Amino acid sequence: AYFAERRSLAGVVVIMDIRHPLKETDRQMIEYAQDRQLPVLCLLNKADKLSQNEISKTVFALKKEASLAAVHWLPFSGLRGSGVPQARTILGEWLNSGGLPFPPELPLEQNDNQTADSPSRATQPGGD
Repeated sequence: AYFAERRSLAGVVVIMDIRHPLKETDRQMIEYAQDRQLPVLCLLNKADKLSQNEISKTVFALKKEASLAAVHWLPFSGLRGSGVPQARTILGEWLNSGGLPFPPELPLEQNDNQTADSPSRATQPGGD
């Protein structure tokens, strides 16, 4: 009922572990969103745990399934911040297409426990 009644819903983001993608609940959420013609972004979290070759193979296998062809698959690492700029761009496009204001340059809040050696969670304009 929530998805059917939410006119402002611009898309659905599904977060899954890249090492164990597409559990049954993930698939159900994706199909539900597609049935309602909502764009789907799947963040394949924990990408830092796999090699680039393993990431490519996983994404290729997911894209190969016909029912999942329209899904945007994005390898993502919360730890390293990889995929954050791309996710922000996609979400910004979704929000802007619905006429909602979304300034993509808004910095993410920094974690108070972050050390100088740990990667920044804030995205600097123009950087990856």
